Amino acid sequence: MVSFDYHKWTSYQLQGARKLILEDDFNKVEYLAGVSIVTDEEKEKAYCSAVVIRRSDLSIVEKTSLETEVKEPYIPNYRAVREAPIIKQCIKQLNVKPEILFCHGHGLAHPRFFGLASHIGLALEIPTIGIAGNLLVGEESPSSPQIISLFHESRLVGYRHIDYEHPNRNLFISPGHLISHETAYALTIQTLNGEHNLPLALHLARKEARELFQKSA
Repeated sequence: MVSFDYHKWTSYQLQGARKLILEDDFNKVEYLAGVSIVTDEEKEKAYCSAVVIRRSDLSIVEKTSLETEVKEPYIPNYRAVREAPIIKQCIKQLNVKPEILFCHGHGLAHPRFFGLASHIGLALEIPTIGIAGNLLVGEESPSSPQIISLFHESRLVGYRHIDYEHPNRNLFISPGHLISHETAYALTIQTLNGEHNLPLALHLARKEARELFQKSA
């Protein structure tokens, strides 16, 4: 592993956050994709999978995976430094370009407003949505019985969705790039896999990545 340059990557995050567009930048949404990574810290390997589904019937259109070396250490709040290059490589293998990409990580809901989903969205110029199971930043303010708004430094950064059937589950939704808060939340809920509490495309990608990891063990 190489040494980690905090100054370089903090500066990159701050600059990237200023470039984000939090408005819908698409006319239609036919293809949704999810991307997820499983890491083997002992072997310094990462297993990444992306799955594209059709929005109309939620059928699988395409999927791809890759196994690669992990070249950067895991540093809290800098996860994208080691995962983003792998995700970009995986997404570029797809023949079908999705209109929306769900990332297993935060978007705007990040200490410097530039989480994994924002990093990927800006790098690939694709609308991205950050999906996470744990809160990174954000003060909660109820918006409705099922929606908790999250504010960081007095700025809306995302939502926590409440599942009354599974009250112990947390689902944090934040826009990454080229999508609004409202649309990010709506598309997530529309394709939510209730059994696993993830948007279907992301659940499928997570499953593929885990199976790839298990096969290599």
